[in-house]
Amino acid sequence: MLNELNIIFNWLINFPWEKIYNFFRIVFLVLDFLLIIGFIYVLPKALKFRPVFNPDLSILDLKEKSKGLDSKSLTEEWQKLKLKVFQSTPDSFLENIEKMDNFVNEVLEQIGIKGEHLADKLENLNFLEINSLEKLWKMRKMKNDIIQSGGILNEEQIKEIVTTVEEFLKEIKVIL
Repeated sequence: MLNELNIIFNWLINFPWEKIYNFFRIVFLVLDFLLIIGFIYVLPKALKFRPVFNPDLSILDLKEKSKGLDSKSLTEEWQKLKLKVFQSTPDSFLENIEKMDNFVNEVLEQIGIKGEHLADKLENLNFLEINSLEKLWKMRKMKNDIIQSGGILNEEQIKEIVTTVEEFLKEIKVIL
């Protein structure tokens, strides 16, 4: 038994550890080199998908620009629009919801957000820290899906859309 342990011990001591170390060292250097080349190859392709950053517009600038608007009259206009939506018949819900979209579009235009359509303007806001923006996008998508499928918005969906738009307008300090 002692002789067998001695043989194993001598084999471990005389084993070419240096060759094994050099082999793995070369393998890992090649892998590192390949990873660096891969990173350099992928980086320009990945930059195409990065979010657009507009340093000219921050959440503070947005709220500052909205101070220049007449919040009182915009709030009154919003309240009238909201009342009109809730008092409308199911057939005219969509028309009044579109008026709400136009209201938001006009407000963002007055603040100075660039874009051809409301979706473009909201996209330009996307990088800002506006909590209600994601919910607003979801509501717009839901509304558009229902319209395209030929369905009718129910009162609960309308209430959710109105509440979401109102949260957004309050968050950017357009209405009181």
